[in-house]
Amino acid sequence: MLLDRFQNTLSRLLDKGDSVLVAVSGGLDSMVLLHLFQQSVLQIAVAHCNFKLRGIESDGDEQMVVDYCKKNNIKCFSQSFDTASIAAETSGENIQLTARRLRYQWFEDLCKAHQFTHIATAHHLNDSVETVLYNFTKGTGIRGMTGIPMVNNNTIRPLLSFSKKRLQRYADEHSVPFREDSSNQSDKYKRNLLRNQVIPLLEKINPNFVKTAHQNMLRFQDLELLLEKTVADFKADHVVESTKHIHIPKHLIFQHGLKRTLLYELLLPYGFNSEQVASILAGASVGSIYTSKSHRLLVDRVYLVVKTHQALSISTDKYAVDSFEESVQLPEGIFYIKKVQKSDFTLALDADCAFFDADKLHFPLVLRRWKSGDRFQPFGMQGKSQTLKKFFVNQKLNRFEKERIWLLTSHEQIAWVVGHRTDEGFKIEPSTKTIVMAWFVPNAQ
Repeated sequence: MLLDRFQNTLSRLLDKGDSVLVAVSGGLDSMVLLHLFQQSVLQIAVAHCNFKLRGIESDGDEQMVVDYCKKNNIKCFSQSFDTASIAAETSGENIQLTARRLRYQWFEDLCKAHQFTHIATAHHLNDSVETVLYNFTKGTGIRGMTGIPMVNNNTIRPLLSFSKKRLQRYADEHSVPFREDSSNQSDKYKRNLLRNQVIPLLEKINPNFVKTAHQNMLRFQDLELLLEKTVADFKADHVVESTKHIHIPKHLIFQHGLKRTLLYELLLPYGFNSEQVASILAGASVGSIYTSKSHRLLVDRVYLVVKTHQALSISTDKYAVDSFEESVQLPEGIFYIKKVQKSDFTLALDADCAFFDADKLHFPLVLRRWKSGDRFQPFGMQGKSQTLKKFFVNQKLNRFEKERIWLLTSHEQIAWVVGHRTDEGFKIEPSTKTIVMAWFVPNAQ
């Protein structure tokens, strides 16, 4: 019996004392949903959206829902939207997306104002099958083959295991009133085309196509759980992650039996797509950069390195250092400089700390980013000069790390590649009278 199955579903989705806002359009599906909820012991109310897209037909839907709720003593909230105008003002958003956004935002507002714990919508099995077919046609991963989820945050869909035909029989058996939406017959909407043309053709091949599709979706849901565990285990064991970057070991990805799916799932949260994943796995050269809306990915020698655009931003500013007692806030940390008494001097073997002969420095000193063609004489190389590009290669710095390098310069000569090496020409000698110490404190990662 449909009612028994529905109530069993509710017992799994809801707790005693929960209150539900039931989304009711006035069509067959939502009116059956409301009728079933009326026979539960839950506190419910109805929310109806009039999107003003079908003229008097939309107004008729609203009036029927309001009248039904009044007759059955059900609290009803009704809201009208000038959907077409709002969509026209929203760049890149079609009317269907606008309606969906307006609907769910209003539902959430009602929940907050009236303490409803859940929103119930009338999505059913056929809706889920249409979603899978649409996703498959457009291109999708395994998640797109699992159908509509029964629970999404505080939204529940307790009719997902029931077909449209079963809901129609219930409405006939219990004389449930409803209104037909004339737009459902138009094939200009992609979902209607699937519903009206594609699925009937598939049912000629398999009369039980919707039921078979449901069984397939359940299998895909199990496979999704296995995939999620595989990805979670790989991340826990091998991926180094912080708020600003992640390092994914290349060789473990390339050797993995599920490398394409695994890498796609690892990169999906950062906005990368399947075409980019395929390109990386096809043998992208070291130094290649891939970009999403929020992140960039570097193919390095050992790792795939992912960082946010904000973390990768390169300042073109130059910072002047006007005295020996100063600090400068840089995007990556704080630079400090001060004089040190020669009697107190002790050499510190720390890359983030440097010492100079004060008489060799000329103010204002300048902190700037490195640029192509920069050269210096790395300390310890007996005065031999080297391009920074070559120095970075020897230091095995990747492109992202090079973008964060700062130089301390004096009269346009590099005194310190900050955090890496000082220049031979500014070193401390026995004749040095005054020592200058500079150090860099990176931001916490």
